[in-house]
Amino acid sequence: MGHEYGTLSGEKADDMLKQQKDAHGSHEEIAIVVDSGCDLPEDLIDEFNIHMVPVRLNFGDEHHVDKVTITSEEFWHQLQTNSIHPQTSQPTQGDFRRQYQFLTGHYNNVISIHLPASVSGTLQSATLAARDAEDLPIELIDSQNGSIGIGLIALRAAEAVKSGKAKEDILKIIHQAVENTTIYIGLETLDYVVKGGRLSANKKKIANLLQINPILSFAMNGINSIGKTFGSKNKAEKLVKFVSSKLPDGPYRVGLAHGNALELAENAEHHFESLGAEKVISTEIGPALGVHAGPQALVIAVQSLKDDLYE
Repeated sequence: MGHEYGTLSGEKADDMLKQQKDAHGSHEEIAIVVDSGCDLPEDLIDEFNIHMVPVRLNFGDEHHVDKVTITSEEFWHQLQTNSIHPQTSQPTQGDFRRQYQFLTGHYNNVISIHLPASVSGTLQSATLAARDAEDLPIELIDSQNGSIGIGLIALRAAEAVKSGKAKEDILKIIHQAVENTTIYIGLETLDYVVKGGRLSANKKKIANLLQINPILSFAMNGINSIGKTFGSKNKAEKLVKFVSSKLPDGPYRVGLAHGNALELAENAEHHFESLGAEKVISTEIGPALGVHAGPQALVIAVQSLKDDLYE
């Protein structure tokens, strides 16, 4: 598969879709599906049996399937050493169709949560595939989020499924989670967001000259700056301080995703735990965002649990 497009390294057909937990023939009520623009630790993906349709990426003619044919370690190594900046491509309609077809034999319903339509065509691919799934009701959710932000939303959904809640209640919980989840993206360098075409070289020069560090977030019209810090040192620590000033009243969760910067994430994890977060989840940034964020980036998602429908 994919060999006509170049080299596809380390391909393992049995890993292409998350099927092992369902292959024994059980028939369950609701499956949660995400694309790999969602970042979550593998143990939580496995524990809650979340199904992930992978993003594809390529370094020139070397093609990969995210989290299938390239490891996180390999991705970050290539991003920093390969002279070719990678490109990502959304899952295709066919990718989603195959996933939904498989799930038809094992679930009665699907809730499919994806990158915002404002930044990716992923949701459109999923929508087109869902139209072909006549025997399987599929609810499509625009997460209005990315990375670990989608992760927190998907986890909320999976917890509600596992607790046995009705589909209508689960959808209410998800929509509330979308409303209550805010993501903050801090970059160590603007080099990669320029290489990826998301920022002009001139704007980078001005930001560097003034030592401005933009804090980015997802909005209805795409990814925008929602704040800034100043100075060329301790950028991650300044981001953590900024987010700490924005924490909601009442209980909340925090999600962390790092660009091959485990120590930064661990320090942030301890910080938010000390502030009383109900849960802090940490993982690595996947390629969908990583190609633009670059190494040493830190993503923080905050999810308010105030007036939460899920108990």
